[in-house]
Amino acid sequence: GGGYNTFIDILKGICILFVVLTHYKWSPEQRLKYGFPFWINMAVPIFMVISGYVYTSSCERNRIISFTDYYKLNFFLPKLLRFFIPFCVAFSFEIYMKWITVGKLSFRYIEMTFWEGGTGGPGTYYIPVMLQFCLFFPLIYFMVKKFSFIGFCLCFISNVCYEYFHVMYRLSEPLYSYLFFRYVSVVAFGCWLSLNQKKKIRWYVLSASFITGILFLILHTYLGKPSYIFRDWTSTSCISTLYILPVCYFLLRRGNENFLLLEILGKASFNIYLVQVLFYLFFADKVYTITDATLLALLINEFVCCGVGVIFWFVESFVTKTINSKLRSLSCPKIAKLNCFFSYE
Repeated sequence: GGGYNTFIDILKGICILFVVLTHYKWSPEQRLKYGFPFWINMAVPIFMVISGYVYTSSCERNRIISFTDYYKLNFFLPKLLRFFIPFCVAFSFEIYMKWITVGKLSFRYIEMTFWEGGTGGPGTYYIPVMLQFCLFFPLIYFMVKKFSFIGFCLCFISNVCYEYFHVMYRLSEPLYSYLFFRYVSVVAFGCWLSLNQKKKIRWYVLSASFITGILFLILHTYLGKPSYIFRDWTSTSCISTLYILPVCYFLLRRGNENFLLLEILGKASFNIYLVQVLFYLFFADKVYTITDATLLALLINEFVCCGVGVIFWFVESFVTKTINSKLRSLSCPKIAKLNCFFSYE
C-alpha cells in the first residue's frame, strides 16, 4: 500500500556505486581487508530484494490474481522491454567494439554471446538472470501472497535445495551464475516486505537471521571453513544473504527521503550497470595507464560510468516508455490474438 518510496531509488543509487567499485582491479586480499563480503558483495542481493518489492507492488496495483493476468502481453511485455531495449543498445555497441578490435565475428558467436548477456564484461550474468526473473516471478509472488512468511520460508528452502542440486549434479560455475534460482530467497523476501509493509517480524527472528549470515561469512570467507552445499558464489548465497535481509527490512520501511543525485543514479542504475560492463571491457585499462593512484582511478571509473549511464538512461527511458505506453493503450481486439500466446484460458 501507499505511494512510491523514493528511498528505494536512493538505495539503488548506493548499490550501483558499489557495483562499479567492485569491478576495479582489487586483489582477493584487498577484498577481504576492506570487508567487501559484508557490503560491496551485497549490492546485487539488495537489487534482487528491491526487484521483488517493486514487482509485487506493480502486481498489486494492477490486480494480478492469476498467471493469465501476469502473462498478458500488455502487462508482461513492458517488464521484459525495460531490460531488453537498453541491453540491445549496449550489446550492439559491444559487438561493434569487438568487430573493430578483433575482426569479423560469426553469427553463431554473436547469437551465443547475446543470450549469455555479453562477451565477457563484468557482471554479464545479470542480464539472463533478470530475464528469468521476469518469467518466474509470479511463482514466487503467488507463493508469498498465499502463505505470507511461511511462503518466504518455503522459497528459502527451495533455494537451499537448488544449491544442493547444484553440488550433487556438479553444475558448472558459469551455468550456476546464469540461473536465477540462486536468488529466489531474496526476491521472496522483497515480495513479503511489499505485501506486509506494516507487519513486524519479531526481533529474535531478525537477530537470528543477521547473526547466521554474519557467522557464515566469517567462517567461510575469512576463516576458510569449507562449505559443502554452498560451493560457488558463496558470499552471495542464500545463507550469506540472511545477514542483509534484516537490513533491508529496516531500510525499505523508511519514509520517503530526498537525495536527488542518488535518486537519479538509482533510476538509471540498470543503464549504469550496462555502461560499466562496456567500460571495464574496453576502456578501464586506459585509465590504469593514466594513473596508479587507486582513489583517482576509482573516481574516474565512477564518474564515467555514472555520467554516461545517466545520459543513456535519459534517452533510452523516453523511448522505452513511449513503446510501453503504446503497448498498454492497444485496444482489446488488437491485443486479444497476441494475448492468446500468454494465456491459459
